Amino acid sequence: MIKAFTYRTELSEREFSQTIYADSITESITNWIDHLNDFKSEVYSFDQKSVESIETQFKNGKIKLQQNPNILVYELNDKYQITYINENKKLEPDFIAKLEFMTTENGGRKGCAYSGYRPIFKLTNKKEMTSANLIFNDKQKVFPGEKTIALINILWTEEFENLLYPELEFELLEPPRIIAKGKIIEIVNKKLNKASR
Repeated sequence: MIKAFTYRTELSEREFSQTIYADSITESITNWIDHLNDFKSEVYSFDQKSVESIETQFKNGKIKLQQNPNILVYELNDKYQITYINENKKLEPDFIAKLEFMTTENGGRKGCAYSGYRPIFKLTNKKEMTSANLIFNDKQKVFPGEKTIALINILWTEEFENLLYPELEFELLEPPRIIAKGKIIEIVNKKLNKASR
């Protein structure tokens, strides 16, 4: 089951924090470096030179995971740098679904969506909506027009109790646009499961 890992780095009176989703802590390190690469030079992340240095050290085997506590030690700007890794609880989704993201030309997003993305969830035959948290099962990010499997949690579970079942179709929105369509594969949260159809 996929877990959430929080990476925290204090650097020159600034603190960077990223949440990474992966099956294991080892896999999360690779995903963290990919994440840094995607966001290099953003205000809330490392600069490009630092990201390149971290990536090179990792590829050359110079960054190792030390456990208890989980930390990465590496060199940055001629100093040793530590990144702390907190392993959060396993994520238990409300349901698992197939998703197909709309292309940008058909009203979808302009850029990719990362695991942890929170669009609006809506059943096609209901007006009620709620926030959803998507964790992609087979990748860290999904581009417009792509398909994937996602573990999904919804915020307002009470409104959707006894309404969901396998093969039920739904929409994901960035109101008013539909950015993805989905079909439920499996209900994990039994309170949401419709007893009979």
